[in-house]
Amino acid sequence: MAYIIPLNNTMQRLRLADTFAGLALAGSAVYIPLAVYILSELVSEAGR
Repeated sequence: MAYIIPLNNTMQRLRLADTFAGLALAGSAVYIPLAVYILSELVSEAGR
């Protein structure tokens, strides 16, 4: 979660802080890498 502070700075520079688009972008930045990690582990276990 080390990218939360730079993400916040980027959101402020793009004027997306406190907007729905900013919320969607922040959620995607957190949940997509987590989902990729979980699914990659699942696929590697299914191949065995």
